[in-house]
Amino acid sequence: MVYNSSWVRLTGNDISARVGDEDFPGPASAIRIGARSHEVVVDRNRIRSASGNGIDVTDSAEPHQGKEDLAPTKVTVSRNTARQAELAGLHMAAGTSGVSVTANTALDNKVWDCQDESTGIKNTWQDNVGARSSPRRLCAAPTDDDIDDGVLGQSAQVAGHRAPVGLLGDHRVQVGRRGELGEVEHPVDLPVAIVDV
Repeated sequence: MVYNSSWVRLTGNDISARVGDEDFPGPASAIRIGARSHEVVVDRNRIRSASGNGIDVTDSAEPHQGKEDLAPTKVTVSRNTARQAELAGLHMAAGTSGVSVTANTALDNKVWDCQDESTGIKNTWQDNVGARSSPRRLCAAPTDDDIDDGVLGQSAQVAGHRAPVGLLGDHRVQVGRRGELGEVEHPVDLPVAIVDV
């Protein structure tokens, strides 16, 4: 989850949530971009399951913190695959606007593959694939080429100094600089966080 953060990149993660686990009841989103975040890029992630939404962009504030809801700004959600979420694969909440949702594939999700609850669709949806959309036509119907989601690496990059990030499941996010060989120098593991949707 990302709240109150700037200049964040979540890229190339492979995420599977513990759906149906009594110790992890959910619902929880695999990736969630929340209130007061700015310049967030969610790119080339593969979500295999989630007890809530696959990718969730919301104006909701952190739970139990007493902070106001305020929509994130300049959010880009691109080239991700979201499958087998218990709610929507790609979800833009009612208070969002200006989110760029481009070239994603969302299939086999329980409620919706693509869902935008903003009044009058205030987010931009382009070149996405999904079988079920609310409202209709956010995503195009899948073809045979969309069935194989390819292979993605496992990495996350967070630029800037204000970036508390957590992913659900048995995964971690590392913050640090990339060295010459691509390794993360001086990594800091950020904790897993659970949030009701």
